[in-house]
Amino acid sequence: MTQAEHSSTVEQRAEFSAPDGAESTLSLDGLLISFQKLQTRMAHLTASIAFSLGIGESDLLALIFIANQGGATPKQTGDFVVLSSGAVTNLIDRLVAAGLVERVPNPNDRRSLLINPTPSGSATVGSIADLFRRSFRESVRPEHFILLADAFATIGESLTRTAEGFVRPV
Repeated sequence: MTQAEHSSTVEQRAEFSAPDGAESTLSLDGLLISFQKLQTRMAHLTASIAFSLGIGESDLLALIFIANQGGATPKQTGDFVVLSSGAVTNLIDRLVAAGLVERVPNPNDRRSLLINPTPSGSATVGSIADLFRRSFRESVRPEHFILLADAFATIGESLTRTAEGFVRPV
């Protein structure tokens, strides 16, 4: 981040501050706008990474999930990316063809398979994690990491509770 970009970011943060630490509509609206911009940038980054790998965005999200879990069943993967079993089969086929995951027998259930990342798949997810580590190092003070992680977790839990009120399209 250049000095000019950093100054602009600091000025934008100041616009969202409420006087005397009080919560205001402006501060929440500003926070929401910033969050929406972050979501848009994440979507663009996801699309760019997926395109560079020759896979779809859902494929990339599934790969990251599978690697972070140390392997997953097709059902777990489908639940995560919100796809039907047939669509998940096709997604896994694409990831296998790209050399990013492999199907292996499930040692706990002979009727099912596990989807494990290949060394290439693990390396790919590791490289993506490195991109985010760099962005966090450049943008967030280390003493704020725990606060930010807690905020992410709490917001995520709140969004999950909110989503439970909607019908899930599968």
